[in-house]
Amino acid sequence: MSELDHQILKTIIDTAHDHYFVVSADGQVMDVSPGAAAVYGMTREALCAANVHDLEASGVLKPSISLEVLRTGRTLQMMQLTATGRRVVAQAHPVFVEGKLECVVSRSMDLTDIQLLQQEYAVLQQRFTDHLRRNSRGSELGGGSAGESDWGAVGSARSGEQAAREQAECEDAALELGELQVKSPVMREIALLLKRVAPTNATVLMLGESGVGKTAFAHQLHRWSQRADGPFIEVNCGAIPESLFESEMFGYQAGAFTGAGNRGKAGLMEQAEGGTLFLDEIGELPLATQTKLLKVIQDGMITRLGDTTTRRADFRLVVATNQDLAARVEQGQFRLDLYYRINVLPVSLPPLRERREDIPALIEQHLSRLNQRHGRRKLLDATLWPILMRQRRY
Repeated sequence: MSELDHQILKTIIDTAHDHYFVVSADGQVMDVSPGAAAVYGMTREALCAANVHDLEASGVLKPSISLEVLRTGRTLQMMQLTATGRRVVAQAHPVFVEGKLECVVSRSMDLTDIQLLQQEYAVLQQRFTDHLRRNSRGSELGGGSAGESDWGAVGSARSGEQAAREQAECEDAALELGELQVKSPVMREIALLLKRVAPTNATVLMLGESGVGKTAFAHQLHRWSQRADGPFIEVNCGAIPESLFESEMFGYQAGAFTGAGNRGKAGLMEQAEGGTLFLDEIGELPLATQTKLLKVIQDGMITRLGDTTTRRADFRLVVATNQDLAARVEQGQFRLDLYYRINVLPVSLPPLRERREDIPALIEQHLSRLNQRHGRRKLLDATLWPILMRQRRY
């Protein structure tokens, strides 16, 4: 191996978000990525001085995926429980030279924090369901419209909820919601959950009807993340023609196809380097592109059209859809393995008709923008608020 190749490999291992192990054919650990120390409870130096037989026997690796690959000679994937109590999903690949197995390269991803967030999200969803059930029952017992009874005096002052507003203002300061207009309890809890997951690189799947605010929440997730100084690249998967999608997403080299630019072009994935890639309407992705997106997620590398050189893909993936992806998987229109890759932390955003507390602030925000744009000072008549608050979509 040349010195350049060695330095490239060292850089990949040292900067990887996942935890890499390189193990020789006799089980000796040749190298590990720095982040593995916290997960496996040993320093990098101690891990590099160890043999995977001993690490498995001492319970550091339960079990050792590298040993399984050395025994079988096949690529494997499995769950591991480390000595520090962390749960990780590991993949390992055999490396053959002239037909002889020389070493094993494995990488693992810590799922512990993600699983805790998933459990928290499941509790949140249950609370939201209970909230809707109580509201429905209260509406039936009261015999009146929830919008009319709860919001008859919204337009004038809404002073009866002064204490609640003060509490909300304190929470807004803590959340730093920016332009997000979030007043309902369920949306505040969703925002708090997203703020907790923002510093990680976990893929977030935004679910909900069109217009519920998936893009706005994706922007806010990016602003809360450690990648906030990087780009936020938004892609509407349903708006790009299938014939152009691959070149737009992956980029192309000069002369890759008829009409390709003389200098080539970086794709949207490359443009998201160090930031967030937001794929809206991901359910519209063509199957062929789904396969290539899955490979990018798994390998962390991008290859432009007409190129043989791979480039590192370093972005946080956030996706959104208003479709039932599980149903599309059953229909053969969406890949099952890609579905599992993006369904790490699903977040369902309820429509406005189920969180009407958010309507006044949203209306006032849009009215303010329209007044600024057109140089007017229009106001809503107080008699309109009860109508707006009880309006239903049929």
